[in-house]
Amino acid sequence: MNRLHPRIRLLWIGRSVLSAAVLGGLFAGVLWYFTIPQLPLWSPAVVFIAVATLGVAISSLRYRIWRFEVRDDALYLRRGVFTQVRTVVPFVRIQHVDTRRSPVERSTGLASTVVYTAGSRGADVSVPGLAREQANELRERLRTLAIQSEGEDAVWVCQERRSLHCRFRTVFSNGVEVSSSRLFSYCVEEQVSQSSEQSDFRQSLES
Repeated sequence: MNRLHPRIRLLWIGRSVLSAAVLGGLFAGVLWYFTIPQLPLWSPAVVFIAVATLGVAISSLRYRIWRFEVRDDALYLRRGVFTQVRTVVPFVRIQHVDTRRSPVERSTGLASTVVYTAGSRGADVSVPGLAREQANELRERLRTLAIQSEGEDAVWVCQERRSLHCRFRTVFSNGVEVSSSRLFSYCVEEQVSQSSEQSDFRQSLES
């Protein structure tokens, strides 16, 4: 599976150090305002070092674990430090794909690829820490594969409808007299069976 760009690790570490500095400054302000004699004056420095060290360790592990890969059927992701998450995004679920660059990402030459899926209100999947060219290439590749997958899915549905139509023709050509209620029941059963098969097929892609 593919790694993220190494600069994203430095970006995450920088954010962690900045957060540690803010937390240490707040602790120093509280210590100065309330004049707590039990705490030494160097306590804010200890807080800063502890939080910064933890942040650097988590950022490094986050970079080592983050992986993504475009396979024949879906986009596969692996991420998470304390709770590892594996995500599979089938191409038939993809609605559109964007590339996003925040001011910090622009300053470091990085970008993120955002994948929007069917039935969602926002971005379901975001692949951060990519070079600008790599993000654009990933966007175009996912867009092309999503279009191809949508066409294949439409062909599969059309073939199933033709198969159902042939079954009806076989029933009537054999001279079997079928009531309207029985014909309707047969149609419903066929549609439910097709929906179940298609759902199982998509779940197998997501598993």
